[in-house]
Amino acid sequence: MDWWEDYFDEVYLKVYRHIGLEDEERIKREVDFIERALNLKEGMDVLDVGCGQGRHAVELSLRGYRVVGLDYSDYLLSVAVERGRERGADVRFVKGDMRFMDFDGQFDAAFLLFTTFGYFDDDENFRVLKNISRALRRGGRLLIDLSNPFRILDNMERRSWLILKDGSVYLEELRLNPESMRVEAEVLILKKGGESVRRRRSVRIYTPAELLFLMELAGIRKVALYGDYDFSPFGRQSRRLIVVGGKDEVE
Repeated sequence: MDWWEDYFDEVYLKVYRHIGLEDEERIKREVDFIERALNLKEGMDVLDVGCGQGRHAVELSLRGYRVVGLDYSDYLLSVAVERGRERGADVRFVKGDMRFMDFDGQFDAAFLLFTTFGYFDDDENFRVLKNISRALRRGGRLLIDLSNPFRILDNMERRSWLILKDGSVYLEELRLNPESMRVEAEVLILKKGGESVRRRRSVRIYTPAELLFLMELAGIRKVALYGDYDFSPFGRQSRRLIVVGGKDEVE
């Protein structure tokens, strides 16, 4: 079984909430950025690839966009559906593997947030880009948000830990595989009562040059490069690597 098949569960969401990524004001700021960066207009069709628990998909729907959210995790999709129901959002949530999406010219824009790109080997990651390119209409835009690889190389914290609200302890150890350029994580969760859970994570990190080259091969040209959700320019110590591309107008 690949690591991502069962990684995104209740424990993942607890950690996600613990570090503040479910804060409603933060979500609104991130969606503000998505709207501007993708040049969205009301009524456009938007694809959220790896939508998780639907925090951005639901907010975009409430702002007047037609949104499809795709994810592989049954658990996170169930949370997303409930979130949409509670807020009265009309989002179509779909279970699927981004390597095998079969959308064809249906969307004005697509995005992958919070390092959703890079789960697979290089050929399969490129297949994801080709799938998204095919899903976009001519002139459509794509936003990819990744961890800044240079900041990882300069400042990677090898070991870290969190005490979650339920009292469990989350321990994480990272290492970089310099041959594959993948960040490998070994995770240990110690629950109250002594029960422990182990899991792993492996994500390919891309430099801007690599990512832009692959996007261009997939038919998506560079529009902009940012270092965070405040539209700051990308630099070696930027918090994020955010690439915005546009699908060619003609074949």
